[in-house]
Amino acid sequence: MLLSHQGQRYAVPALSVRQISPLPHLQKAVEYPPPVAGLLNWREQVIPVLDLSLCLGRRGRPLSLNDRLIVLEAEGQIFGLIVEDCCEMRDFSDETLRLPTVFQGPAGFPSYMKRAFSDRDGLCFLIDLPRLLAEAVTEATWGDDDPGAVGGKNAAGAWTERERRILLTRTRALQRGRHRDSDSGTRMGAVVVIGQESFWIDIRFVREFAPADPLIPIPCTPPFVAGVSKLRGQLITVFDLRTLLGAAGEGDARQAGKLVVVEVDGVLAALLVESVIDVAPIRPEKIRRSPLALQRIPEEYAGGEVQYGEKARATILDVARILSGGDMEIHDEV
Repeated sequence: MLLSHQGQRYAVPALSVRQISPLPHLQKAVEYPPPVAGLLNWREQVIPVLDLSLCLGRRGRPLSLNDRLIVLEAEGQIFGLIVEDCCEMRDFSDETLRLPTVFQGPAGFPSYMKRAFSDRDGLCFLIDLPRLLAEAVTEATWGDDDPGAVGGKNAAGAWTERERRILLTRTRALQRGRHRDSDSGTRMGAVVVIGQESFWIDIRFVREFAPADPLIPIPCTPPFVAGVSKLRGQLITVFDLRTLLGAAGEGDARQAGKLVVVEVDGVLAALLVESVIDVAPIRPEKIRRSPLALQRIPEEYAGGEVQYGEKARATILDVARILSGGDMEIHDEV
């Protein structure tokens, strides 16, 4: 998952992401080193929340209601990270994640950012989460004159009363209805909008999110084939699922905002979506069937309904069944 923060891009492993939320209210943590912006009751456990700016040794910037909190897990330790935005998700191999030569060797670079890649949007640094957490909460690594020590601790007291109420509402949503049970059955997924409906897609099938650049139309194909897209030199078939799912929206499908690139049984394809709005965990026991009166999605493609965030709900989209089912076959006869 790619993060955008103060003009630079960073990446964290998508499978380490436990939840993404708007910035909540944080409890002051004066006993912690400067990178810890505060403490949070998340699912009935207290976790430290790091400010990425302070982790990087920069002066603390004023936090904003528009900031995002990413709850992460690294080697069994759970913590939060404040960033400006979570922009997209990409699939990378170890071969891709190589720092340019100029950064190799002793250059005073943070130990948790030793790998990077470069693309048309510039450099992006992969964050080693266990090292980030270890360095951020080890007080011995932070001196009193550290440039990051100024400005990071005013987050809990610099809000207006209206902003504080918003933050507290978000905090309650993060701890509400949670129990101390095991998370071993938790599955992570991306919440996307297709035809004004919200769908949850298992993160195991998602390879990346990409801009929906102008598509190349394919003559004499079914309506659910929007065309092909060229992604890093590879042509990928792009599907418009709105009609198939009974979630038809207005306008040309090729004007959708994002492509969700998925892989099923070694086959790559892309799904057109209006937007990617969240990455959310679900537990099997929390999945429920949609009421018959409200069922709009064909049952064979829906794995049930699940709640994410505070009150929002999404339909679980069975991507494997959709792409391997007969309805998505493209026949040669026209």
